[in-house]
Amino acid sequence: MKHLFILIIPSILLLTSPLFGQETDVLYQYTTSTGLQWKTFGDGKVQPKYEGEIIYGEPNGQGIYTNPDGRKYVGKFKDGEYHGHGTYISPDGDMYVGEFSNGKLNGLGTYTWSDGNKYVGGYKDGNKSGQGTYTYSNGNKYEGGWYNGEKHGQGTFSYGKGEWEGNKYVGEFEHGMFHG
Repeated sequence: MKHLFILIIPSILLLTSPLFGQETDVLYQYTTSTGLQWKTFGDGKVQPKYEGEIIYGEPNGQGIYTNPDGRKYVGKFKDGEYHGHGTYISPDGDMYVGEFSNGKLNGLGTYTWSDGNKYVGGYKDGNKSGQGTYTYSNGNKYEGGWYNGEKHGQGTFSYGKGEWEGNKYVGEFEHGMFHG
């Protein structure tokens, strides 16, 4: 019986430990001399506001971040940063749906600009990276490699409307320009 008791108590603690320290609440972001801090009081018209799951006083889990300037993020948080799958909307209507890590676009996602341009592909540290397709609002399209936010590597640039309509370049790109 003693051994059974010793096994049951740690098992209960392991199963319930995420509940300790995790809650759902509203937090407001403050800029201090030591950096950004989250507090349970504030004014969402003046300060960034977070509504969602909280662990140890920081956004962790599913939540909504709203900035007074109009920026909004809905998705996963880890240690107070955008982390995991989410949706970011800018004040001018740009929208990104995809993966985040440490507050930056990281992984696969779709970014749609309010002017009609659209990118579908990989991101690393907030920049287009890896393989992706950028479709311009004028009908032009680039499909291929990206590095540090620029067309880079093998790719195809197809012309949409205008005097070059129907033409395309297939080959190497370097630092965003035709190369070859």
